[in-house]
Amino acid sequence: MLMGAKYQSGEGVFQSDTKALELYVRAAELGHAEAYAVIAIHYQTGAIAVEQDMSKTLAFYEVAAKKGSILVFHGKNGNTHERMKHMKILASAGHQVDGRL
Repeated sequence: MLMGAKYQSGEGVFQSDTKALELYVRAAELGHAEAYAVIAIHYQTGAIAVEQDMSKTLAFYEVAAKKGSILVFHGKNGNTHERMKHMKILASAGHQVDGRL
């Protein structure tokens, strides 16, 4: 995850959106919950080597929520219903959620 962010920003390495995405995907494959949320954010905004795709955004947010990511609260365009849905998923998976939207 950290290296993905470094490649995305170009901090200490040659900036490469493609390499950043590759590293985020690898982190997700290894089970890193926040990586799924970061990928979702990029699909939501159409950033780093992907086109905007709301169906992929929601799919990645859902996996992130099920894995316990705290980044899922970005939700679809700040949609409170989506954040609530993800909070319920987290709670049903046994994670502590504070309920603030």
